[in-house]
Formats: sequence, structure tokens, C-alpha cells
Amino acid sequence: MERPLKIRLHVLSPIHIGCDDVYEPTSFVIDEQRKKLIEFDPMDFVKRLKPQEFTEFSKTAAGDNLLAIFKMIKRFYSKTLAGREVEITDYLVEHYKKILKMGTFDKNAVINQFTINKTAFNPQDNTPYIPGTSLKGALRTAYLSALANKNKIADWKSKADSLETNLLEREDGKEKMSTDPFRMLKVSDLLPVANVDTKIFYAVNKKKKLSDKASKAETGPPQIFEAIKSESVFEGSINVQIPEKGSNIKNPLKKEDLLKAAQRFYSTIMKDDESLSQIIGLNKLSEHLYYTKFSEQLNKTAFLIRLGRHSGAEAVTIEGNRQIKIIKRPEPLSYATTLWLASDEPKPKSNNNLLPFGWAVLEVLPFDVREGIYTAKKQPAPQPLLQEAKQETTVSAPTKKQAPTIISEPITWENASVVWTPGNQTLKASKDNQKAEMKVPDKSIVPEQYHESLFAKKKSVTANITVEKTGNGFKIIKIH
Repeated sequence: MERPLKIRLHVLSPIHIGCDDVYEPTSFVIDEQRKKLIEFDPMDFVKRLKPQEFTEFSKTAAGDNLLAIFKMIKRFYSKTLAGREVEITDYLVEHYKKILKMGTFDKNAVINQFTINKTAFNPQDNTPYIPGTSLKGALRTAYLSALANKNKIADWKSKADSLETNLLEREDGKEKMSTDPFRMLKVSDLLPVANVDTKIFYAVNKKKKLSDKASKAETGPPQIFEAIKSESVFEGSINVQIPEKGSNIKNPLKKEDLLKAAQRFYSTIMKDDESLSQIIGLNKLSEHLYYTKFSEQLNKTAFLIRLGRHSGAEAVTIEGNRQIKIIKRPEPLSYATTLWLASDEPKPKSNNNLLPFGWAVLEVLPFDVREGIYTAKKQPAPQPLLQEAKQETTVSAPTKKQAPTIISEPITWENASVVWTPGNQTLKASKDNQKAEMKVPDKSIVPEQYHESLFAKKKSVTANITVEKTGNGFKIIKIH
């Protein structure tokens, strides 16, 4: 039986993994001096209001003037209300001040352009993580590109699904997933090693060639993203399982092919992007000290990878199967005419400090290069792996054991306070200083009597709910 690989992901440039959640304007304030966004629980905020403040706030919240609510939250917020803190840029501080100074509320004004997208996070402790599905997708694209290159396939008009079927030699139709070799690839979620910091950036779009004309994206509303900062480290596992007998998987995956395909594919993209980006004055990421420390390990125990939003069309499409646009010499050949970059402001005057999104180095541990780069060293008693990987592997340092997830018998909370957060489509409830929540993909699961107050007026309601304990928190399973 194949032993899983322990992996570490070293972040080289800001990474944003979309999670369909945002920082709600009514659940955060900005500390201008410390340059921090502080996200708090709205229910805790309301509980701490003095009687006169509560009356004033309730009256304002009953209307639809978001600007008035926004200002009142800033006025009544107390530093004793703990919350999650995220680093922000100087320009975002000024953006925030500009909103607070607005005299009238205009739905088309600046406040509607203040949507801040969160990166993927663990709702139990609010720490960022890298979903295994994101890494698996990046590895799949690189591997398919290697197969396309090997078979000299360069037909960008092919449908992606039929192209993958041919490259992987899997069966077509209903049985295609059972014969897909990537069914045997298990990638855990990658959890942070020590403290991992995030920062809120503006995403700016720049043309890959000098031009006086701005791109369409540059002239639109600003895109604001929370991203994992450079030099953050995450840990998880990759397991390439051996296909079971009768699986009809004709081309099983091999770890060495999978990882070397990633290094070849993403190093080519980085080289191409950096050749082009020098034209517009960007610094080379490959010359950054944190990247060069892995130079001797690359293609041995470390492999370049790119993932997350704004990674570029090249990083998410099979090589040789994008519609190619020829750029006149002496400019290099490229498949996309613009780059998305992380910036401290929406319209930077210089390109020197801009960073590309999504770059990381995937390190595989432990290996003995003398025995072959994919041969694990003998180690003392193995420790349990994370998430998907069910087997055991070695660790380089002692780690704390994770407490098992405990699911209790359902219990009822009578007269609980329930509030709706539309940004992440979640119901949150509190009762006697205990909290619970539930994702609501379909509002029909909530009794109709609460719809107007919760979904239309965005008010809290009092209801009886059924919850169950999961780990250190509670999950709502029914609202009565």
C-alpha cells in the first residue's frame, strides 16, 4: 500500500482562495491608527450597547440606509469587543474615512464599491487554509498539460471534457469518473503552520505590453481581496492510491510524474510572465530571497505551483489548448494579454511594488535524495495525517493531537436570537452566551413566518431552534 506524502506549501505571493463570503460592512470597523480591519460578531455588538444606544441603533437599523448604520457602528464600537484582525493598506484606510464623511446615502456611491472578499477560512477558529480541491485542481492541470505535450496535442478548439477523456485514457459516458486516474489522488486540506497572516489588497489589471490605454478591468469598480501573505506555510498530505482490481484505470498516476509535471508547467508560466512583466516594470518574483532559498530543491523535493483566484488563464488551462494571440516581436509569445496583480491601492502610480497572485512552492517531506527523491526515510512512530488521507505518515516535529469531532444528540434552544448574514448565506444564533450557525443554500428550509424579518428587513428574530454540538461549537439543524 502506498504511503501518503507529507507536504508543506510555502506561499511566495498573495493567494486568494474564493469562499463566497465577504466582510459585511455592518460587522467590522477599521482602526485607522493600527491599519487593521476588525471583524466582530454583530450579536455581541448589539448586546454591549447601552439602553439609549440600543434604542437609537434599532431605529436606524430598521431603515435601509446602510451608510447611517455604517457610521453608527463606528460611533458605538468599543475596543473591548474582541474580533478578528486583518492587516489593511493605507489607501483602504482613506477609502473608509471617505465613506464616513459622506453626507447622504447613494446606493451607487462609494459604499457599494466597498465589498471585501474573504479568502477561504475555517469557521471554527477563523484561520485561513488551502482547500485540498484547489491544490488537486492545480496538479491536474499541470499533469494534463504534460500529457498533451507528450502526445503533441495542440488543438485549442477541443472541448475540455473530451480532451481530458482522451489524455487520461478513461472511458466516456456515465462510467468516466470510475476510470479517471485522478479518482485515486487524495489531497487533504492544508492547515497553517504556526501563525499565518492575511492582508487586504486591491486587485489591479495591467496590460502585458506598454500602452497608454487602460484595460477594461482597470476602468471598472475596484476589486478588494483578502489574501494570504508571502512566507506563510501550510501543511497537509498527498496520497496517490493504487487502483483497485477491475477499476479499468488504464493510466494510473505516479507521484514522481505528478510533481515533476507541476514544476515543468508552472516554471514555464513563471518564466513567460516574468519576461513580459519586465516590459511594464514589475520586479522578478524568482529573484525574491524567499523563492531562491528553494533553488537547489526544485524538481527534487520542491515543486512550483500556482493556485487561487487571478492565477491567470495559463495556470488553469491545459497547455497548447488556449486560443493563442500572437504578439509582434520583440515581445514574447503569451496566451493572455493582461495580468492581475496585488496592489496597496486601486490605481497605483508605479508598478514596482505590484505582486502576481497565487505562486507557491510545494515541498515534500521527508525524502532521502541518495535513495531517490520519492523514497521516504524511516522515521519513528507515525502521526495521523490531516483531512482526506486516512493512512499514517511521519512528521518532522512533534505536533499536538487534534481533538476528535464530537457530535452530540440534538438539543433545543428556546427563544434563541437568530440573525441572517446574506454575504455568506448563513443563519447565526445565540443563547446564553453559546452560538450556533447553519449555511442556508435554500431559504425554504426556514419557516415562512421569519422570511420578512430575516431576509427582507435583515432583522434578528426570536425562535426555537434545534442544534447539535460539533467539536467546540454548535450547528443549527432546524429552526421552528
